[in-house]
Amino acid sequence: MADAPVSAVRSPVPQPRDPEDADRSAGKKHGEIRGRRQELLRISQTNPAGGHFSGTCTRTYASLTTVVRDVQKDIVAGRKPISAYKEELRKWRSGGGDKMRAEYEASLAGN
Repeated sequence: MADAPVSAVRSPVPQPRDPEDADRSAGKKHGEIRGRRQELLRISQTNPAGGHFSGTCTRTYASLTTVVRDVQKDIVAGRKPISAYKEELRKWRSGGGDKMRAEYEASLAGN
């Protein structure tokens, strides 16, 4: 390799690509994905609670959400019936979910 030209030893530095060029060169599949992404962006909604504060959410969100997500996974995996979600949602609401909602509603109302 000692006699090899520098270009054979080292790859050229990649140049930044224009996103439109990337779309064209990636082919039809990439274009379809991009189109679907654009459609989702048109119909998506921002979180109305973004920028607002809930002390209850700060204290309980992680534990409440983890339990609900675990039940959702168990339902999808067939370990629990769909009816288990309704009971877990009731626990989530009484464990702080309703209070979070009230705090966000008050904040959104400007109180």
